[in-house]
Amino acid sequence: MEIETIRRISLARHLFELGSGCLRSKNDLHLFAAVNLVQDAIEAFLIALAEHIEIAFDQGTRFDKYFVLIDEKITPRELPFKSKLLRLNRVRVDSKHHGIQPARIECERLITSAHEFMDEVSATFFGAPFASICSIDLLDETQSKAHLTEAKAAIESKDYRNCLIHCRKAVYLEIESRYDISAFQNEGTTLYGLLSKAAWGTRQLPLRPGAGHRPHRQRQIHHAGHHHPSDQPHAELPRHHD
Repeated sequence: MEIETIRRISLARHLFELGSGCLRSKNDLHLFAAVNLVQDAIEAFLIALAEHIEIAFDQGTRFDKYFVLIDEKITPRELPFKSKLLRLNRVRVDSKHHGIQPARIECERLITSAHEFMDEVSATFFGAPFASICSIDLLDETQSKAHLTEAKAAIESKDYRNCLIHCRKAVYLEIESRYDISAFQNEGTTLYGLLSKAAWGTRQLPLRPGAGHRPHRQRQIHHAGHHHPSDQPHAELPRHHD
């Protein structure tokens, strides 16, 4: 998949979530926004699918024409839920251009069909569920990708701590590992060290615990008129003569 295709799918998912949120509101005015947002989500999804199967839509292409052009490309298969999605578009036109309030029960049925449509088509043509497609899919199969996949799963389950941990590991592997100077912790230079991008001066630092560190001498502060015993001259010890 191309990055632009994934961006359009992500846009479709975002619009759908916004529309679903409007549907959950008890305020019937939100039904107007719900059908418009979900219809926009379907349109963004169809454009992403068209790009993926190499169909070029004109700017003036009507919503119902999307299905015709895609079906011609994928024949003998056909897109599912066509009649219900065309009905969704009709309800959207009536609400947006004529101020006709959508019926809540019909909105619920149409939005459910819209979600099932995107899920089924995603599995068939993109090889992944609609909810899980993201730019991580563009990465090569590496340990970094595995950590990002774990981070995505963690945030979806609201496990924010593990999400941050896996993101941090991915950042280290992709960026910081090339500047890691732990190879110089012991004396001597290793072949790995020659490949490091760390500044050469940092490789000469004594990194062993306690090495190269001098204890700071603390300045003694005394009250006026008082002397610390260490300030007095040491008495000479008597010398023994043989």
